[in-house]
Amino acid sequence: MLYVSVVSRIELFAWPGPDTGRAKWLDAFLAECRIVELTKPIQEITIDIKKRFKLPMADAMIAATAVDLDVPLLTADKDFKRLDSVAKVVLIET
Repeated sequence: MLYVSVVSRIELFAWPGPDTGRAKWLDAFLAECRIVELTKPIQEITIDIKKRFKLPMADAMIAATAVDLDVPLLTADKDFKRLDSVAKVVLIET
């Protein structure tokens, strides 16, 4: 099962540029995933991560989701590597 933070879902649909079928593809892809809402525990972890690592709010929420679920955080964003002490960060080369 692939878990996707609701924040990542929002970021994917808000990506700039023409849609050119992207929304349809995203809907199909995300239908195969479990979208994770911002529960109270995720909110508390977000606060801690934001304070400790000075991440942007959206990134802190995404990281907190992975920490709460105890799953790897799959990303192409190298900024997440500094979270290695609290999250299992898997960096994808693009």
